[in-house]
Amino acid sequence: RSLEVRLSWLAGSIDGEGCVGAAVHTVKRKNGAPTNQLVVTVHIGNTDERIIREAAAVADSCGLKYGLYLRPVRGHRPLWEIIFSSGPRVEALFEYVMPYLVGKRDQAELALRLVRHRRAATRTMRRNEKGQVLGALPVLADTESIRMVEALSAMKKG
Repeated sequence: RSLEVRLSWLAGSIDGEGCVGAAVHTVKRKNGAPTNQLVVTVHIGNTDERIIREAAAVADSCGLKYGLYLRPVRGHRPLWEIIFSSGPRVEALFEYVMPYLVGKRDQAELALRLVRHRRAATRTMRRNEKGQVLGALPVLADTESIRMVEALSAMKKG
């Protein structure tokens, strides 16, 4: 099958079995200090391993990076998942599948705007009144990012 056919199949899998989301997590830096980190993810889950393996094969053919997981589900068949996590990985995935997305297209477009907004926000250094560099805008202080995270969450529930 052509790459175009395989990418449209992957987009259909995201539309039907996938989830596009974003969240702010508190993580520890190397020095032990807590910091907040924005995580944008796309995951596809299915109890049929073949579907997830095929999604991984399509991703591999495009050079996309992902995580592959098998999660036990009490009283049910185990859940296979492929997860694209982090801005650059999600952005690369959407570059390939965006033309074929239907049901998750609005979520994908918002997730891409969020990734690109945070990239710009982290490249712009804040300065105090003396002109000293304070660092990039923290994610929790970035009201536009928080608004987009909340909008993505509402789209998943809607």
